[in-house]
This record gives sequence, C-alpha cells and structure tokens, in this order.
Amino acid sequence: MLWLQNFDVSALTSVAGLAPNASLLGNDLKESALIDQWIHLAESELDGNTTVISNLLDGSLSPYNKSIHTTFTERERRVLKTLNDHLATRTFFVGERITLADIYVASQVRRAATVTFDAAARAEFNHLTRHLETIINQPKLKDIYEPNEFVEKALQYVSSAREKKSATSLLKAEKKTQPSENDEEEPDVPSRS
Repeated sequence: MLWLQNFDVSALTSVAGLAPNASLLGNDLKESALIDQWIHLAESELDGNTTVISNLLDGSLSPYNKSIHTTFTERERRVLKTLNDHLATRTFFVGERITLADIYVASQVRRAATVTFDAAARAEFNHLTRHLETIINQPKLKDIYEPNEFVEKALQYVSSAREKKSATSLLKAEKKTQPSENDEEEPDVPSRS
C-alpha cells in the first residue's frame, strides 16, 4: 500500500501547507474549497467502498454476502464514473497544476486498482486511468508510490475449504433432521400407558 494511505487527510493538508509555493492547496479560496471537495469525495466514497469490498473478500467482514458486495461495487463504480467524467475535459482536478486533490485521488484509485479497478475498468474509465498514470509517474512523486501491481481481473470471493465443508455438513444435518413423509410425528408430551 501507499504511504499516503496511512495519513489522515488533515495531516496531508498540513504537510502540503509547508510548501506554499507548490500550490498544492490551491491559489485562492475557491480552489482550496474544490481541492477539499475532491479529497473528501475520494476519502468517503472511493476509499470507503474499496475498504468494504476488500474486507468482504479477505474475510475481515464476515460472513461474506454477495448482495452487500454487489451494492458496494456499484457505489464504487458510481464514484469512479464521477471522477472519470470530471477528468474528460481536464488534466487535473483543480486548475492547471497538480494539487493535493490529484495526489490523494490517485492514491485511492491506485488502492482500488489492487482490488477492483481491473483492466476492464481501467479501459472504461480511461480519463481516470490517464490521470493516475500522470500523477504516479511525476518525478517528484514517483518514489512515494510503491511499484504498481494492478489486478487484471477484480478480486472475487472464494470460500475457504472449511466453509465449504461446513456448508455441506449443515445441508446433510438438515436432511437428517427433516421428517420423511412416512415418519409419524412424535407427541411433545409422553403418553400415559
């Protein structure tokens, strides 16, 4: 994972403020507000959904539920589309230079590329992919990002052998406990004979 992922957004903003000439926080109040907007969208929507999907897949959030997985995948795709559409007519999220928004969004997209942002998604969201490549290949930023190991196909849930065995055992136990049509029901109270 990226080292950026370990920092709180407010900590990143404070560090970015140490280099005022870099314009990472924008050149005016409007740009600063837009930068915050993109950072918080990536933090709450992209990171949040990617984290839930990742936790479902690795068993941290258990038991696995296909409908929850589908819901969070759809939510993640919705935010990826929003980001992609914004970048269709521009190189960077705010203004004509790299800002903290670009660095943070790229870090979250890079994380998603290790879980769900597979080759098909990278082709579909081509503007976002271009943006990611632009940011992670900047000479001053290249060392921040780990080597890029994108998934070719989105990770999928694979139940463990123990879960499969447990499910099979439960099915067998249910079949044994269900009365057959020929069995008479036994009374709940013993009869007096």
